[in-house]
Amino acid sequence: MNRWENPTIVNPLLHMPVVNEFIPTDFSVKEIEGIEIESPPKFIVDDSSLKLWYKLDKKFKMPRANTYFLISCKGAYDSVKASVFTELYVMLLKDALNETLYLVSIGSVQKQL
Repeated sequence: MNRWENPTIVNPLLHMPVVNEFIPTDFSVKEIEGIEIESPPKFIVDDSSLKLWYKLDKKFKMPRANTYFLISCKGAYDSVKASVFTELYVMLLKDALNETLYLVSIGSVQKQL
């Protein structure tokens, strides 16, 4: 038992996971003055580069968030080489965002439980 409590060598690969900042801790329902709970989504911003709606969640009285991105890049598919580089960049970007998005998805599952 003493070897377990005071090991001579500790493998550095054994560690606690990073703290998931997306797991909610405050579940209190907040009252918001002047906003009708049964209202349809409302435009907040509507211009050529951004469209933003606001809708309050009926159950928790908090805004919901869904994001969709459309990024246009001139010349991204003008040649075979440009197409390959564009697809490679998109795959690398998705891979880089995967760790953060996984934590977000775990946080949303925790919130539903």
